[in-house]
Amino acid sequence: MGKVDIKSSDKINENPSVKAVYKSPDDPTFVLFYIDVAEVETFSMTEGPKSYKI
Repeated sequence: MGKVDIKSSDKINENPSVKAVYKSPDDPTFVLFYIDVAEVETFSMTEGPKSYKI
């Protein structure tokens, strides 16, 4: 898991629906994470498969 450079308290306060569920960033089930990938593959019926380098 990568390191998040933002405060979890900032994110929870910016999103009322998240705050309604977790109440505070101290809630042990409230965790921020991101997936560190270098490439994403998508597919749509109109454009077919696509690959994006991030």
